[in-house]
Order: sequence, then structure tokens, then C-alpha cells
Amino acid sequence: MLKGSHAQLLCEGLSLVRVSQVVFLVFHAPTSRNAIGSEKAAALADLVRSDAFAALLAENNVGAFALVSSVPNVFLSGGDIRELAQEREPHAQTLTANMRAFCAALPHLSVPTFSLLAGNAYGGGAEVALATDFRMAATFHHTTSNVALHFWQAKWAVPGGWHGMARLSTLCPALDARRVSLLFAAARSIGFSDLVRLGLCDFLPPTPNADGEVPHSPGALDSVTFGTETSAFTLPAWAWGSLHAFAEGFVACPAKLRADFLRREEFVSEVDGEAGGDAAFFERHWMQDDHRARLAAFAARKSGEFK
Repeated sequence: MLKGSHAQLLCEGLSLVRVSQVVFLVFHAPTSRNAIGSEKAAALADLVRSDAFAALLAENNVGAFALVSSVPNVFLSGGDIRELAQEREPHAQTLTANMRAFCAALPHLSVPTFSLLAGNAYGGGAEVALATDFRMAATFHHTTSNVALHFWQAKWAVPGGWHGMARLSTLCPALDARRVSLLFAAARSIGFSDLVRLGLCDFLPPTPNADGEVPHSPGALDSVTFGTETSAFTLPAWAWGSLHAFAEGFVACPAKLRADFLRREEFVSEVDGEAGGDAAFFERHWMQDDHRARLAAFAARKSGEFK
């Protein structure tokens, strides 16, 4: 049974699907392996600039925005090579500008962003995966051999163009700017084991026991399908559970505190540094209305338990 009927087609091969407190951006273009052409790039840039999208995230108790693919073994590809081979330079530059705008917006949305990796990300698709706040290996197998980021842009005689090189250095201090440049120059890939080792994959499949079940979490390796007939995608139950729990926790955070978490870097002082900024952040909320209300509610519950 398909769940999550709140769907909107943005362009061919790209849909928004809302399920509970999660909004999914579904890529469903199997013939191109989810390559990004001019129409799709424009739709993505328009989405993150849209007041309607901002309202959707703000007004519907949404706690997560997740990029997902319905194409087996593929997350995203980069620019559509067939289209780019025929495009004149202004159109190609527009595609690049739109994808840079999309990738730059993802870590600054009002909710946490996720890339749900159940397959390979190629070229610019790997850069998109790096642009979200978190990456989840949304597979049924703890070995996840089919999850990798392939930085193959140099095969087409270009470097990374969608901010992926700088983002990789930021996310992974073990890869400084020179090492990232060499990785891209050699058109290398980062496989699953190295994604984990480098801290680039934040949520991992559970390891089943000899009976194929996950201890203390029966059904974790079952599947659940969302979307409409044209945008249907399947997730492992454990991945949906982790994503939904994260969204619920984020929404449960008081609105004022949540807003300050999203701008936490603004509290960092040139003099006092991060620790001083966090102290100032703490003082903004210590013994304020939301804090006092939560303390009072907890005390009332505990009082009732001992009556």
C-alpha cells in the first residue's frame, strides 16, 4: 500500500512528497539515472527560493527535508551529459548557477536536511549528497556495498562545480584542500567503508543477528513504500523510523530555541570563541518561559507518579 499521498510534481522526474513530519524530494528519472538537466535544475533552484516551500516547512510541523531516489542502486547523477553536449554556453552556465543555488541553500533551510543514499551518486550528484546536513545509508544490508560517492567530473574535463570540493573539506578535516583536489583530479570514488571511516555517513543500517533480525528492533529490515504511483520509493523500516524520530524530536524543540539553534554561529564571539558563544546562547534560554514550563510539567508528572 502506498503511503503519503500529499505529492506535487515539480517537473518530469522530480516530485515533492509529504509524509507525516517529513518532506521528501523524490528523484524518479530511471532512463537518465537521475541526471540533472536544465529543467530540473531550474525547478530545484525555484523550490528553495520559493515562499510557498518555506511556508510548507514552517507551517506543517515539518521536521526534516530528505532527498531520495526511486531508481534502484542510484541516488543522483550530475549534469545531463546528453543535454550538455547540445547546449550553448549561456544555458549550461544557467544550469550550473541553479545547482549552486540549490546546494548552497540546503544546509540553511529551516529544518534538517538529509540525503538518503540507497545507491551510487555520480559527479554532481555526489556534490548534492554532500550539501545536506546529514547522509543516511538507507539500505537493507549493513555491508551497503552499493553506496558510494563517485567524483568523476575530471572524466569530462571539469572540476566539481556545485560547491562539492569546498564542502568535502569542511565536512572531513582529514581531507584538506589539496587532498580533495587530488581526489577529484584522479576521478576517484569514496566507497561505503571509507564514507563511514571519514565520518561522511551519519546513519547506518543495523547489523542483523544470525537469524536475520535486528535485536530489540523486530521488523527493522522490512520495507515501507511511500509516494504516488509515479513517485513511489521504498525505504527500510529502520531508515524511516530514524528519519521520523529525528523529525519528531526537532519539532518538539520549542520554537524560539529551535530558531536559535539554527543561527547558533551568530552567538560566537571573536573574543570568547565558540565556548563563549554557547554560554551566551544558554543564558538566552535559562529559566525563560519555555524552560520554566517544561520544568513545571516534569515536576507535575513526577508528583502524580508518587501519589
